[in-house]
Amino acid sequence: MHNAAASMKQVAEIAHIDVRLIAGHSNHSSFTVEEAVEHAGKLRKAGVVVDVSTLDALGARRLLHSPETMFAMLREGLVDTISTDYAGGYHDPILLAISKAVEDGATTLPAAVAMASANVADIIPGLAPSRGRIDPGAVADIVVTDAQRLDNVRWVLIDGRPAVANGELVHANL
Repeated sequence: MHNAAASMKQVAEIAHIDVRLIAGHSNHSSFTVEEAVEHAGKLRKAGVVVDVSTLDALGARRLLHSPETMFAMLREGLVDTISTDYAGGYHDPILLAISKAVEDGATTLPAAVAMASANVADIIPGLAPSRGRIDPGAVADIVVTDAQRLDNVRWVLIDGRPAVANGELVHANL
């Protein structure tokens, strides 16, 4: 469900119904930092999955002027998943947001990677069966990035086969 200042009352009401609710865009630009943190805290207590979106806070900055709200929510441990949004075609890559959040000290690398992988697979059963983590018997989907700049993707293995090698697309139909 879209979560913004204009819909926060409805999202909070639905949070108390026995349904699986994912509050997307919980760092929406219509919230103040304080509102977003307080609202997310209440949603988490009600069992809601809190998602933050990269939007364009690190690049174009047409919708968001900074990642401050997302980072504050991460610091408070209020985020379950990290996604992106179209953002008028100027969205920031999830790996860039993770890299910057870790650099800022808002979260740890393992926690942020889980928010973009294992947590998503766990929260939405059937979306990515046997994916989201490196475990025996799991499908071998692995992304290898530059350690200093996570959005500089060097290798992508899908089901153990290279789709990107040395930063170049090698197989688009996996």
